[in-house]
Formats: sequence, C-alpha cells, structure tokens
Amino acid sequence: MKKKSHATKRPSQKKRAVLAQRITAAGSFPIPLAEPATVHEPVRMHEPSRDNAHEYAPQHERSIFDSQNRAALIQLLAHAVLFILITPLVLARLSDILKYNFLLYHKLIPEPYSAILGGFCLVGLALYSLAATVQLKFGVLSPFSSRPIKRLLTRAPYDVSRNPATLGILLYLAGLSFIMNSLAFFTGTLIFSILALLYLKFVEEPALVSHFGGAYSDYKKKTPFLLPGF
Repeated sequence: MKKKSHATKRPSQKKRAVLAQRITAAGSFPIPLAEPATVHEPVRMHEPSRDNAHEYAPQHERSIFDSQNRAALIQLLAHAVLFILITPLVLARLSDILKYNFLLYHKLIPEPYSAILGGFCLVGLALYSLAATVQLKFGVLSPFSSRPIKRLLTRAPYDVSRNPATLGILLYLAGLSFIMNSLAFFTGTLIFSILALLYLKFVEEPALVSHFGGAYSDYKKKTPFLLPGF
C-alpha cells in the first residue's frame, strides 16, 4: 500500500505565468488609500467686542426712552414746563405792571389779524417739539442738560438754525402776545427775547466753540444763528 505524499504540489509553469501577470497588473494600478474625511468647522460670525461695539451700533437713531436719555428727558420736561407754562405766567404779571406804570393799555393789532397771527403759537410749539425730539433721538444728551454735550448735532432743524428750540419758544410767546392782543404782554416778550438771545450769543456759543473747536466754527459759518439772514 502506497503512502500519500504530503509534499505541496507546485503550480505548473503556465499557472505561475498567469499569477505573475496578475501580480504585475495589480502593482501597475495600485488602489488609492481613502483620504481622511475633512471636518469642516462651523463658520462663526464675527461678534463685536465691548471695546468696538459702538462701531456696530446704529448711529442714526436711538430710542427716546433709553437709559442714556432718561435723565435728559426729565430735564427736557422741566425745561418745557418752565418756558411754556411758567414764563407766560410771569410775562402776564409783568404786563400788568407795565400797564399800570407805563400806561400800555393799547391793543397790539386790530382784532381780525390778532387771531391769524396767533397761529405763531402753534408753529413755535411744533418747532420746539421737533428740535427737542431730534436732540434726544440723535444726540447724546439734551441741549438743556447741565452735563456737556458729546456730539455736535447738525441734523434738521439744526441745519437751518443753530438755536431752533429757542426760536420755537420765542415764536410761541409772540403768538400768545397776538392771541391776547396786548401791547404790554408783547413788550414783556420782547424784553425776554433780548435777554435770551444775549445769553445764547455771549455765554452759550463761546462755551460751544471752546468745547467743539473748529467743528463748531465751521458750523457757525454755514448755519444762521436764529433765522436765515439773522
């Protein structure tokens, strides 16, 4: 009985040639290794820091009732009460004194025209309200604040008058003079107007020139003091 041979049979020469061709073909076209997947980080929006946050904040308008303007709003209301309610009462008392001491009993103008010119009262109130609102919305502080103003405001109506709020008050008082048709009240209003304009010209404006420098000087050249031509 023959023993089975455990020796490994060698492949024939033909099979070895076929295997060699396959190995050569596989070596000529290596299978590319898979590249690691690229992890894309989420795009982060640039967030302003506290130091440059003012560059991203809207510069054109601010809320009238925000925390920065709350104190200025209170001062503005106090200013409105002083010049719209208290000042006319004081001028009415002054007109009585002028009547008895200087005999200013005459009417200012004929009756039909006094009612028409009394419309200056509404025009003055509208101008004063507009100037105050613009100052609170676009400025840093109210112009009537005791603290220094940080920004020179040149928006309307401050582009046609350097003192539109004062102009509104003077028009309001003049309208009251025509409504009352009192020469004595008009005389008191005229005295008050002269004092107010002297204060603006020789006290407030030099302080603004000192505070803003050349910017306010250029603003003075382009914008009239009270009215165009005045």
